[in-house]
Amino acid sequence: MPTVDLAIAGAGVFGLQLARQALLQGLSVAIFDARRVGEGASGGPLGALMPHIPDRWNAKKQFQFDALRELEGECLALEEATGLGTGYGRVGRMMPLREERFIALAEERAHGAQAHWEGKFAFNRMEPDPNWIDPRLATHGAVLDTLAARLHPSSYLSALAKFVADHPNGRLYERTEVPLAATEGRRIETADGPLSFAHLVLAAGYQSFPWLKGIIEVEPGTGVKGQARVVKAAAPAEAPILYDDGCYVVPHANGTIAVGSSSQKQWTDERAPDPEAWTFWDKALALCPALREAPIIGEWAGVRPRAMSADPMIGPVPDQDGLWVFTGGFKISLGIAHLAGRALVHQITSLDEQTALPESFRAEVHLAAARSAS
Repeated sequence: MPTVDLAIAGAGVFGLQLARQALLQGLSVAIFDARRVGEGASGGPLGALMPHIPDRWNAKKQFQFDALRELEGECLALEEATGLGTGYGRVGRMMPLREERFIALAEERAHGAQAHWEGKFAFNRMEPDPNWIDPRLATHGAVLDTLAARLHPSSYLSALAKFVADHPNGRLYERTEVPLAATEGRRIETADGPLSFAHLVLAAGYQSFPWLKGIIEVEPGTGVKGQARVVKAAAPAEAPILYDDGCYVVPHANGTIAVGSSSQKQWTDERAPDPEAWTFWDKALALCPALREAPIIGEWAGVRPRAMSADPMIGPVPDQDGLWVFTGGFKISLGIAHLAGRALVHQITSLDEQTALPESFRAEVHLAAARSAS
């Protein structure tokens, strides 16, 4: 029976980046998805890579900064290896200053960026392009953070999947479920026959949480449904991501603009857009003139994982030899998956000191909080 070092349940951005990082470290990997690559939350069209605000600095913000700083090189290496584009661009994030009282806050954050973003990125006040931001919403100008970037999620996932599938030590199985019982015999039935593994990682997004409940009797997270729209429209040259009042407008290099997103804790259909959840759309039209005459060419809905906190849950499952969890990271998963995956590979291979995780990311912290809350 063939054996791999690492079996991964879930082929979203966390699972695929974990597979890539493991392969780069010389491990053999098999990754499984009950549906198809990117059909969960990772396949949403936004692709906004937005840093935490540079104030009240902590280990979590430092980790995200390190991840966003190196992601451009990660994407270039992935594109060279696969011949596929990722849609990466460090376009920045712009936020309108609606009221005078926000000016002082923007200046405070500019100082925070100087202190914590290593002098390479800024958080500056400026006058926006009126073709991109409606001047009526930017009465005191806008602020631009130059660390923020964007990816085209489906392109990025396709490149990651190709890297794994083409690698001599990689295997990719779509439409293949990993049953809970796999943890007992350390084997999974595939279309090619049984496959054994040394370690199993749960990276199935919010669906990892009920799976964990079946093992530890506590459900350590939930799912939050989001929606987005895509329009056919070319943004002005070098246009940044727009963010205002919970609304994201993300210009992509392929001549589309993605707009989102909602957050729903209750839903009936995971993948069908809810007509009542398009509240951000009117905000987007008011914010961005380029959207107003643009045809809508796509709509998306999906459920994002949210652990006990908004932080990702990464590490070994207590008292379960060879079982690991790699999920969560509400709204920041796309930008940190490569660095978080590398950190988990280092844990699995007993090189924990190589890439340190913030304490709040560690699985045992989440699971202890879930037990205390139950």
